[in-house]
Amino acid sequence: MRRAISAISVGLNIPVFMAVGNDGPAVGFVNPWAKAPGVFAVTAADRDGSTIFNHANRPKAYAGTEDWHLFAAWGVNTVGALDRRVEKSSEMLEVEKRIDLPALVGEENVDFYSVRSGTSFASPNLLAVVCPLHQVIEHLAQTVDATHALSLTLRPFIRAIVDTSIDEEHPIFRFRLADKRQKHSGLEYQIDPQYKQELYKIINGTGIDLKLRFDTEVAYRFFKRIARPVPGAEGADGHGFVSFEDGMAFIRAARVSDLIDILADPDNPEVPVWHKGIVKAGDPVLLPLKVTTAIESYCLQHDLVLPLSLY
Repeated sequence: MRRAISAISVGLNIPVFMAVGNDGPAVGFVNPWAKAPGVFAVTAADRDGSTIFNHANRPKAYAGTEDWHLFAAWGVNTVGALDRRVEKSSEMLEVEKRIDLPALVGEENVDFYSVRSGTSFASPNLLAVVCPLHQVIEHLAQTVDATHALSLTLRPFIRAIVDTSIDEEHPIFRFRLADKRQKHSGLEYQIDPQYKQELYKIINGTGIDLKLRFDTEVAYRFFKRIARPVPGAEGADGHGFVSFEDGMAFIRAARVSDLIDILADPDNPEVPVWHKGIVKAGDPVLLPLKVTTAIESYCLQHDLVLPLSLY
């Protein structure tokens, strides 16, 4: 199983996310699949990243130099789709009451949602954070391509989620299943011709040789840039806590120099030269507000889910 997972994360360069497990808080055991080379191992934290889930597995040590990547994401009291075959326990109902679930999803929708905690709930939340990055790279690739018109249609972002039981009839998946019932196409919008010309000139006219790509290594560098430590976690959070909000804040403020940092090989001797060239060019903000707003909305409402059940 580890070899198969690594073949995807390293061989195909597709980001793979695995929960570390919920057998904590004793230190030492981590789901071995989560430690496969190239994998993003995910631990759970509360909504604002202030504390690690008490039952999350904790590695004996994590130096950050391992060939697997440990991050924390929201996994405590998460609100998500409830499989209609699952009956709510008294504990689940108590948590719903405590956080006021009807205020979040509407009284008429309470039966479709549940509030639960665990690293398995943190994993798709970390996965969702790379959607804006994927769409930004798609946007840039088309914008700086002289053969593309001003009307852009970005390739859809697809989250493949493997779980023990997935209710494909749930209303939350009505328009988001990436199978034969796919409803949403990619994000579509118009870009300003002056913006296209200026970005093309900066990226292609300053000697920068960047491959606009989305893969495991690019996702890792992106997470590292936006991660923040969980207070008192003592390494249990790995590189830190990552949230969708922090990812979007970074993207809204990102400049061309940030793009170089995320996409370029850090050992490439040309990188300092590229940075100097970008400084001379004014190091502009990468994306107009119109584009970042469209990408944020798409990733929150319309990215596609490919549910893969274990049985």
